[in-house]
Amino acid sequence: MPNSQGKLEIYNFDLFIVGKFDANDRKGVKKAVTHEEIVSNEITIMARGLMNHWQSLLQGDKSWIEKYYAIFGVDGKPYKAHRAIVNKLGPLICVHQ
Repeated sequence: MPNSQGKLEIYNFDLFIVGKFDANDRKGVKKAVTHEEIVSNEITIMARGLMNHWQSLLQGDKSWIEKYYAIFGVDGKPYKAHRAIVNKLGPLICVHQ
């Protein structure tokens, strides 16, 4: 997300996000055999989990960041985004480079 200076910052919050996923998010997902099935399962579970537990995040709410900091403390602070990420995502979220 852009910081106050418009620079893109990265948060490592994947474990924080998936920590709320449950059996309902995995319901009906069959054991994967091929790489395509593995990726398909991961996308299905991620989409369900985000829709089931993180609607506010998907709508742009940032209040989750306070809970993230409370759990991860200093390690939860953002770091400067890698140039490749800025080049790919920056224009999509109006980051001033």
